[in-house]
Amino acid sequence: MIFRTFARSFWTAVLAAMLAVQPCLSGMTDSARAGLLSRAVAMGTVYISMSLIRRVLLHASLAAREAARRKLYEIVAKSPDLAPVALRMIEGVLKSPRMQRKLEGPNGPRLLQEEVLPMVAKLKAWNRPAVADAKLGNIVRDLFRDNARIGNGTTADAVRHELETGLRVGGKTHSEKARLAIDSLTRRLLDPGVSQADKSVAKTLVQDLTNALRGR
Repeated sequence: MIFRTFARSFWTAVLAAMLAVQPCLSGMTDSARAGLLSRAVAMGTVYISMSLIRRVLLHASLAAREAARRKLYEIVAKSPDLAPVALRMIEGVLKSPRMQRKLEGPNGPRLLQEEVLPMVAKLKAWNRPAVADAKLGNIVRDLFRDNARIGNGTTADAVRHELETGLRVGGKTHSEKARLAIDSLTRRLLDPGVSQADKSVAKTLVQDLTNALRGR
């Protein structure tokens, strides 16, 4: 049992590291890639393909991009450690000439503000961050729930679910909780005693909560 747990963690780490450096995968033979992915699947590892990330960002159809984002969120929900891997892959595509042309086009501002930035903020806020400031730590703990059934377990995802379905999560509305949290986070941002690292966390959470309240 201990060996299986170690092996699963080991192959998850190996695959995540290789996905973070895409040229490694592209330089492998088809049989080598197939062998790695076969072993990863056998170990229960969740895989994020570059083709999925490209669909999320580059597909011409809005419906296809939305479907790809949902798939990406499902994958990260199963393996939260892949959130930073997905972010690195997204950053790579964003720097590509094709994506730059897309962002410079007539629909570029809408794509950036309504799709790309909200997705990046959500992935950054996926896992509960560690902070040094005690008051900020209390806010963070209140915004993240372990073993939640909705999305990534954050208040922001509960808000998204409620706005999308009209159903309350846990029998109560989370929109007001999100607004109060934004106020509390903003106060921590204005406190000169809070470190820049903690303020960066607070800014990410404010952005994710604000996007959620706007239905993004």
